Amino acid sequence: YSEVYVCDRKNHRIQVLDCNFLFLRMFGRCGPRDGEFVFPWDVAFDSSQNVYVADAGNHRIQVFSPDGTFQRKFGCEGEGRGQFKHLSSICIDKNDHVYATDKMKHCITVFTAEGEMLKVMGGASGSAPGVLNEPHGIAISSDGLLYVADTSNKRIQIFR
Repeated sequence: YSEVYVCDRKNHRIQVLDCNFLFLRMFGRCGPRDGEFVFPWDVAFDSSQNVYVADAGNHRIQVFSPDGTFQRKFGCEGEGRGQFKHLSSICIDKNDHVYATDKMKHCITVFTAEGEMLKVMGGASGSAPGVLNEPHGIAISSDGLLYVADTSNKRIQIFR
């Protein structure tokens, strides 16, 4: 990639840098409206290079074109399926499925690129294998393995 996207959390925006880390552009500002953020926490990219932002303070995922134009959003604050209590990290697999960690609900929610909820992994905290306790970081490997920073259990868990 020739650009680096940075969550500028305290300034509620995304900064875009070139490969030498020189400023190119930014998008977003503080607020609840489309294209605005409250503590953006993570970014991920789909196969078309659309930018997905974990808008933690607004409890949603926002999607932007590569140039920063707002496309759509999904998720909201709540206790229900597909809703977030403490959205933190996101990643996207080769099928453009979006994986989002919810630290306070102890789960990972999987969505289509359009925001349709597919499934929830976890949901009850604990320390048994496969059970999450405040998951925070998440990444997916090229061979489809899902790596989750299971924060309060002080371990990385790997899922197929």
